[in-house]
Amino acid sequence: EGYMPSLWGAPVYPLTMSLLFKIRGAGDSSVSLFNGLLLLLTGWVMYSIARTLWDRPIGLFATAIYFVSVDAIGNALTGSGVALAGLLVTVAVWALIRGRNAQVEAADERSSKRAGILWPAVAGGVLGLAWLSGLTSLLLAIPLALLAGAYSSNRWRSAGVFVAALAIVLAPWMIRNLMVAGTPFPPLATYELIAN
Repeated sequence: EGYMPSLWGAPVYPLTMSLLFKIRGAGDSSVSLFNGLLLLLTGWVMYSIARTLWDRPIGLFATAIYFVSVDAIGNALTGSGVALAGLLVTVAVWALIRGRNAQVEAADERSSKRAGILWPAVAGGVLGLAWLSGLTSLLLAIPLALLAGAYSSNRWRSAGVFVAALAIVLAPWMIRNLMVAGTPFPPLATYELIAN
């Protein structure tokens, strides 16, 4: 009695930390090493995005700006899920850009259609994991869904696949919250959807 279940603690980062602690042992050094690795991976994905959209010098410049960012370094030094959520959001953007390129370079209609389904599904699922890692703003789903459909021959299908994958990944956690606390979102989630 009197126990209030956690609605704020998204499950992916704590699960990842528990697996890391099982492998490497619990401690600050494990967390710092893991979050530092997330910082490096995020920089690499940013480089890949910038190089794809522009060229190598822009990719290097964008990555350098990211690596000297006080916020990025601060998030990598904390024990929160923000670094993991940031990596996953960046991977979702990369997946949509990769999908755009796959559709543009497709040799036939079938390959283009497959890319218009596969990459939006990957991006939607990864964005769902990002939300479950650090409760990032779900408002990010709007521009990413628009990006999913931007270069597709069937815009609504690609955007719908993105939203469906996002919903599938989020559904178990939201159902759990609904059953435990009577609401699918944390109490201030509506505010955070707008302000985060």
